[in-house]
Amino acid sequence: DGNGHDLSAGGNTGINPINFGGTGKPGEIAIVYDGDEPIASTIVGEDGKWHIPVQLGDDGQHDLSVGFEDAAGNKGDRTDPVDVGFYDEPPKTPNPEDITITDGSGQDLSNGGNTKINPINFGGTGGRPGDIAIVYDGDKPIASTVVGEDGKWTIPVVVDEDGKHDLSVGFEDPLGQKGGTTDPVDVGFYEKEPPQPDTDSMTVKDGHGNDLS
Repeated sequence: DGNGHDLSAGGNTGINPINFGGTGKPGEIAIVYDGDEPIASTIVGEDGKWHIPVQLGDDGQHDLSVGFEDAAGNKGDRTDPVDVGFYDEPPKTPNPEDITITDGSGQDLSNGGNTKINPINFGGTGGRPGDIAIVYDGDKPIASTVVGEDGKWTIPVVVDEDGKHDLSVGFEDPLGQKGGTTDPVDVGFYEKEPPQPDTDSMTVKDGHGNDLS
């Protein structure tokens, strides 16, 4: 990449350009592809060497490969694609309207509520493929998953402590850059029955203060 980090076997970067270089037949055209789309090219020099600095414009994963084309337009086979993640900007804050929260029975908790049934299922759309979706309880990350190629993600969260939980969601890219988190949703989880009252410490009095214990 632009810092000299070796991406020959794939990897992640936030620094342009992605520099390709190699050897070939003088006069042929070396072409870099992103998927099936040609994105940059150059003519192989008389010494058989070529160099292509590629400016990636879109954040996310890129399947980069190289092929040659001769002067007659004949194209050879391309190399196997190298998976390069380019992350120039940190992820955006998730849109709460793109997120659903339900408990293990399907009860909607997207706006908060109480439940006693695990798991608390988080799901969303609109994520950047390859980013990590993270569920937080307060400031503590408690579960995560990788956003799929379709921008969708699902996280089943098993809550193990009874009480109130301030649950929110944020994204982190493969370089460790974090975006903002959603406003917390207040979910009460109450799996255990309340304990029986301690009758030895309980008092019962009437309106006049007479002990009726």
